[in-house]
Amino acid sequence: MRRPDKLRSDRVGPKTATEFRYDGKEFSVFGKNSGYYATAPAPGQLDQAIDAARNQFNIEAPAADLLGSDPYNELLDGVTTGRYVGLETVGGVRVHHLAFQGHDVDWQLWVQDGPQPIPRKFEITSKNVTGQPEYAVTISDWKPNASLPDSTFKFAPPPGAKRVPLEPGSSAPSP
Repeated sequence: MRRPDKLRSDRVGPKTATEFRYDGKEFSVFGKNSGYYATAPAPGQLDQAIDAARNQFNIEAPAADLLGSDPYNELLDGVTTGRYVGLETVGGVRVHHLAFQGHDVDWQLWVQDGPQPIPRKFEITSKNVTGQPEYAVTISDWKPNASLPDSTFKFAPPPGAKRVPLEPGSSAPSP
């Protein structure tokens, strides 16, 4: 991510390999396994782009709640209780474990101990979805103020990729 208008997310897992790009002008989503991609115009600011991707196209940027300009208020919206769990270790790093409950979701955050309190793990449990799915992100290489070239955020379809429409109300291409 680079404020005010850049975001890249690469999701990798047993059932998905999806790239999401936001370059300040458009969204791009690419399903690596399927070879399909889609693009659409996007707002010029990151907060509005995250909202537009979510609300118009059903695209969720992983851990987007941590990426907005005001993560504190974004995360605490709808929280009914919260507690400090204690000091733990995530990926060899000492972290403070926090847990919160809300009406629709419960979530936990592990924040690095010391002079640079950056998130190291974020976990969400959706309470109103069948099976109460969990989503977790572990951050192992967070680099505040990293210098990233514009090409990091610009999507270039690989040879053989097939373009599909991305229209409001639709969903991103399958992984």
